[in-house]
Amino acid sequence: MKYQAWLLKLKLKSILGTLPSRIFITHTDLDGVVSYVVLRKKLGDGLLLFSTPRKIHQVLESLAHASGRELYVTDIGVNDSNRDKVERALVKMVSKGWKITWIDHHRWPEVNVPGVNFIVRPAPSAAQLVYEVFDGDHIIPKLVELANDADTATYSLRESKILATVCRGSKWLRKVAENLLNGEIVTAEVEERARELMERDEERIKEALFRVKFYRTASGKEFAVIDFRPRGGPGSQASKRLVEARPVDFVLVLYNCVRFSLYRGVGGQDLSVACRKFDGGGHPYACGGKLNLSPLERVLCLIGLIKGPADKLIEFLKSNY
Repeated sequence: MKYQAWLLKLKLKSILGTLPSRIFITHTDLDGVVSYVVLRKKLGDGLLLFSTPRKIHQVLESLAHASGRELYVTDIGVNDSNRDKVERALVKMVSKGWKITWIDHHRWPEVNVPGVNFIVRPAPSAAQLVYEVFDGDHIIPKLVELANDADTATYSLRESKILATVCRGSKWLRKVAENLLNGEIVTAEVEERARELMERDEERIKEALFRVKFYRTASGKEFAVIDFRPRGGPGSQASKRLVEARPVDFVLVLYNCVRFSLYRGVGGQDLSVACRKFDGGGHPYACGGKLNLSPLERVLCLIGLIKGPADKLIEFLKSNY
């Protein structure tokens, strides 16, 4: 409900012509924040919006009522399920004089919209690509290093783990972005927030790993299922810890009624194939998707009577990997 109200407000600004001349749309994680910061330092002020691959078409549709703006989209891929909607919105925006640059490092379906500058190729992070295209000041290489460390789930740097932990929800995403723009990487406030979240995450990781299940695929690959339902949890960190203890080929993480992620372990499988099959996308080594629930299943899951059936997904993984 809150999201729909936000979209309506954005649409009204677009219709009334009150949007600023430059708009940034970026992903809801540390890589997205750093990508935005690199652009801001190079290009100057503009409206910051956060989105995801599943919802980006809705944001674009809301903006498309305006004319003659400058748009930068970073760290957001396009899923097969909404490709047509994304293309239609972009075509409309280009026809109204928008100048659009889209920079991303995920695996995409083919998208072709004349007039849009797509810069899409593999990289450790979208911030790395943005840095290569829009070189910044002396602090930028350090920030890109943090984005690379977090987005590859390496977490070898203390700062990247702290910032990645805190980058949840619009309030803290914006706070981290503002800090980085001011040259502050980890403030006392951010560190304290990270400590609180890490303590909570540790409890959830221990609980989920205690209940982990293991399966074999038709080709003999072993994969694990980490179940955080219904409260969610830090999937990449839990997956990394599990693989360190037991070197499975890949890990399936279930977050809530519909959301899941896949993370590569010691295997070399292209996990994005499964994510695209289930209304998602991402990298070959890490990706996300969603389970298709009937209206009744969704209601039962939301009120806690069922967790959300993942059997079809698990059977797909067993049969195709």
